[in-house]
Amino acid sequence: MPPRLPFNRRLRPRWLGFTLVELLVAAFIGALMVTALAGFVVEINTTNGQETVRAETQQAMSQALDYIQADMRQAVYIYDANCVLTNDISDYCPGLTNAISFPANITPVLAFWKLETTPGLPSPIPTATTSATYQEAQDLNVSRNLYSLVVYSLDSTTPPSSPFSGPYLIRRYILRQYNWTDLAAGTLVATPGYVRPYSGAGDNNILFRSWPCTENTTCPTSNYPVVTALSDHEVLTDLVDNQSLGVDYCTTLDPTGTTYNRVIATVGSQAIDSFYACVRIGDETASAGSVQDAYLSLRGNALYKLYGATTAAGFETTKSTQDLDTYLPTLTTQVQARSVFERVPPAVNYNSP
Repeated sequence: MPPRLPFNRRLRPRWLGFTLVELLVAAFIGALMVTALAGFVVEINTTNGQETVRAETQQAMSQALDYIQADMRQAVYIYDANCVLTNDISDYCPGLTNAISFPANITPVLAFWKLETTPGLPSPIPTATTSATYQEAQDLNVSRNLYSLVVYSLDSTTPPSSPFSGPYLIRRYILRQYNWTDLAAGTLVATPGYVRPYSGAGDNNILFRSWPCTENTTCPTSNYPVVTALSDHEVLTDLVDNQSLGVDYCTTLDPTGTTYNRVIATVGSQAIDSFYACVRIGDETASAGSVQDAYLSLRGNALYKLYGATTAAGFETTKSTQDLDTYLPTLTTQVQARSVFERVPPAVNYNSP
């Protein structure tokens, strides 16, 4: 039997493995790499989530403005600031908030009269009704058009009603002369409080600006103001910003304020400039036909959908303006009242060279 060789650490076979220290070092390095990689993946996911919410917010604001633009294509009169939130009897305006009772926290910003084509009417429309006169039925049979009042408002209810994210909402209200469903069934059911704008004799004109009163400030004795419920004001979009950032495009557009004025909602003591309208001051002596336009500004807020109300409010106070701009997409557009119904063209001097 050959003699046994003495044990020599340097002659260990390779298959015996690593030492505990080597394993610990390798595990530590691996943990650092996994942690760094995990952090990188989390950062990418967070960034992608933020970009998605910001894109969704901007898209929501864009779609809301597109909807308003389409709604105003047949506008015949747009209310300016003197006639939405205040009243100016000397200017033939009793004030829209005096004519319509808005629910709590609902502040009108953009209001206009538009011409609507009545849908699905039978021909001829039955005239033997108890809620409309024979002449009204005859007029509707001929024109197939009605004036409707549309109001876009800022809803500052906190927190907003489910399932909306807030911080504020934009709501739409429309006052029609008749109920569309009843019209389709051939029945004229007048909407309580609706007064049709018309040109009467002398001071009996009910202008769009003076609606629902006459030029001599004679107002209805019933259904005045028109009572509305929150369900009458449908939500157009949420994610509307709730801050006052001192933005005033109207001053840039018209420094003197003689051509345009700004319609803006005030919540508490702050003028919330996330949704406002610069409206060309209308002709108070014309029932229809004056050409008007309006510049609309709408600012979203992606922070509330990302972080919730509490964290978003803290973010707004600690981040720089540059950082905030990425979360507060702002869109501005010009809208012109395009309806030519009853519009009087300007006089043409054929003798001029």
